[in-house]
Amino acid sequence: MDNKGITIIELILILGIMGIIFLIVTPKFDFSDSEMKRFGRELVMDLNYIKTKSKTSEYNFDNKIHIITSAGKKDSYYVSLKGEPNKKVYLNEKFTIATNLVDKKIYFTKTGVPSPRAGTIRIINNTNSNYIEITITPATGRIHMYEEVKKGYQKNL
Repeated sequence: MDNKGITIIELILILGIMGIIFLIVTPKFDFSDSEMKRFGRELVMDLNYIKTKSKTSEYNFDNKIHIITSAGKKDSYYVSLKGEPNKKVYLNEKFTIATNLVDKKIYFTKTGVPSPRAGTIRIINNTNSNYIEITITPATGRIHMYEEVKKGYQKNL
């Protein structure tokens, strides 16, 4: 009698070999840039929140965002409402923050103008030197994050 089928053992063996080949051939995906953009979007939302709070509150100079950059530790920022820390956000160890803001903090006046001055905040991916930029316009207080991930960060802030 001549059987023309395959056994279950042969099928498992072939699927195992194909699985190993697939794992070797499949490229490794790096999702750190999308995580960096998520941090940037959260920072933009917090900046807009502080700006709105400053327009509607009598304590506009006590509503601030403080950026903390520390060598060897996780960079972070915290939101201060009425002089009290309200929210603290730690970045992943793969990311650092660079800024040219005065004293690494920003608050807004009643008209929405940034004070003491506007500036740029960059979130840098340390694994591949990619970065994103968040700019705060001086006269209008417009907060804008560029969706394009830029390559080759150089310390020029």
